[in-house]
Amino acid sequence: DKIANTRGTTIQRLKQILAKIQGVSLEYNQKSWFLTFDQSVFVDWYHYQQWIEELRLHSSDAALQSLCEIIDKPLLPEIEEEWLDLYKAQTSNDIVDLLMQQTEMPLVRNNAQKLLLLTDLILTHDELNADALKLKVQALITLNKQSQARQTYEINKKKEVFHNSKLLGT
Repeated sequence: DKIANTRGTTIQRLKQILAKIQGVSLEYNQKSWFLTFDQSVFVDWYHYQQWIEELRLHSSDAALQSLCEIIDKPLLPEIEEEWLDLYKAQTSNDIVDLLMQQTEMPLVRNNAQKLLLLTDLILTHDELNADALKLKVQALITLNKQSQARQTYEINKKKEVFHNSKLLGT
């Protein structure tokens, strides 16, 4: 009974907080609570899931472009919660895997600018990804940016040495 009272109080507080946010509400349906959003609220996680599914099924250029707009930075960089680390890491791994698959598509492989965009995103989520680094350097060379390709390679080699020294404790 005490647990039900505490839960009820917590839900009422949450409803009061959410009432101040236009377009967001808490609703009870079939023995579960749900956050609902009207069309004025953009929920990046929801759209991320949609575009991921679209890319897995169709490899649509529009879905790829939309996804790129959301994942252009690490996930929740300002939130440092231990319980969230696993989800953030798994989502970053999923993003890297999906984008690496996209680099194999002719739509991307034959477009150095698009390939450069995807490799930058991959390196945002996995800064030591050797395959992405190789593709990025190749894209830069294709775009006649040899100097930038060399700098990219050298900077990433320094990062790799730094990370390896940290792992070995030297």
